[in-house]
Amino acid sequence: MHEAAMPASGATAIAVGRSGLVLRLLATVAVACAAALVAERSLVGLLPDFAVRVAMSALAGSALISSALWRVVVRPLEQSRDDLNVRYEAALADALTDPLTGLGNH
Repeated sequence: MHEAAMPASGATAIAVGRSGLVLRLLATVAVACAAALVAERSLVGLLPDFAVRVAMSALAGSALISSALWRVVVRPLEQSRDDLNVRYEAALADALTDPLTGLGNH
């Protein structure tokens, strides 16, 4: 493999197994639901209307879920995909180079 084709940052693949992914999803949803319940309980003094409190806490919970899912699930998958793409490009460049002459082999 060519040295120039390797990532300069020394990035390594992030292994995200299926069980780890499920645990991350469940933990994120559980924390966001708990935060939404805490938000609903803390708004009792400010907003006496139950429907408004539920709407506000649901909005806060969904915002928390989306940001947490991005950080916990999507970002590692994107980093893993980027690393695999770099490795694929390096392997492709290595495969297209003739080992005897060093010329392009296409």
